Amino acid sequence: MAEKFISISVDELVKRGARIVSPEELAEQERKRSDAPPALPPTLPPRPGSQDPFVRLINEAEARRLGLEKIELEDNPAAQDVIARIFDQKRADKFDILNSDDKKSAAAIQMFVTAWEQVAPNIPVPCVPCENEYYIKQLAKRANIRNLDKDNPIPAYPSFDKRATLFVMDWQEGNYNDPTFHKTTSPLLKELLGTESVVNISRQSLDTALWEGDPSAKIKTAKHMELITNLGLSPNNYNLRLIAQDEYARLAPIKNFGKSNLWTMYSDYVFERNDVNSLRGGNGVYGGASYVDSDSRGSARPHAAVRLVLECTV
Repeated sequence: MAEKFISISVDELVKRGARIVSPEELAEQERKRSDAPPALPPTLPPRPGSQDPFVRLINEAEARRLGLEKIELEDNPAAQDVIARIFDQKRADKFDILNSDDKKSAAAIQMFVTAWEQVAPNIPVPCVPCENEYYIKQLAKRANIRNLDKDNPIPAYPSFDKRATLFVMDWQEGNYNDPTFHKTTSPLLKELLGTESVVNISRQSLDTALWEGDPSAKIKTAKHMELITNLGLSPNNYNLRLIAQDEYARLAPIKNFGKSNLWTMYSDYVFERNDVNSLRGGNGVYGGASYVDSDSRGSARPHAAVRLVLECTV
C-alpha cells in the first residue's frame, strides 16, 4: 500500500506547540555545536619554528618590486653540532684545529670535514682543506664578531640549526667582469643607497645606510624604517641585513651560488690585525660557497656584491 502524506500548515504546527526556527538561528546553533564542522578546513599544527612570520602581513607586490624573493630556509641541527666542535673549545670532542703541531691541526680539520660531510652532504663545508681554513680558524679564535667595538668584541657564530622564512634579494650571480653582469641592478639598493648596482658598495656605506651607530645595537636609520614600513611590516619586528655565511651555504645548492668569479659580503665581521674587517665568501674561482675570507670595511670592490635579506626578529 502506498504511504499517505498529510500536509499541515505552519500555523497549525504553531498551534500544536511547535517552535519554528529561522535559518539564521539554525546556522547559529550549528556554529555553537561542539560537533559542528569548523568554518575553515582543519590544518595540522605547524612544526616548531616553521610558522611563516610574513603571512598576511607583508606587501608582496612591494617585495617583488624591490626584488625580494621568499625563501624557506631549512635547519640542520647536526651540522650545527659539528661546527660547534670548532668554536666550543670546552667540549671533550672538540676539533683542535689551532693545535701548534701542524700535523695534529691538519688531522683535526680533516676530522671536521669528514664529520660535516656525514651529516650535511648537501651543504658546502665552511672551509677548503689545505687551501683555506680561514673561517673555521677565526671561529676557533672567537674572532668572528657581530659588532664594531674593538675593545669589547661580541663573538658571532653560525646558525645552521635555525629554520627561518626570509625574503632574499633575487639577483643572479655572474662573473663580475662579464658585461652582462654589469647590468645587474637592485631597486632595493637604489632606494637605500641611491645606487642600483649590486657591486662597488663598501661595507661601511652599507652599515651607515642601515644602522645608526654600531650595527649590533640594531637602531635603524629613517630610510631603513621607511623601507620596512612600505612593505607593510613593523620596523620593531623586521630587519634588513646582509646574508649570513650559514644562510648562503644552505642556499648555494638551491640558488646555484658560489659558481662565479664574485664575492658576496656576509653579515658578520672579523677582528684581525687590531682592526674590524668585513667577512665575504662564495667566489667560485677560489672554492665557491666553502671559501671565506675578509676585506676592509671601507673598500668598495667591483668583484664584491651585496645580497640583503629581510628577516623577522621576534
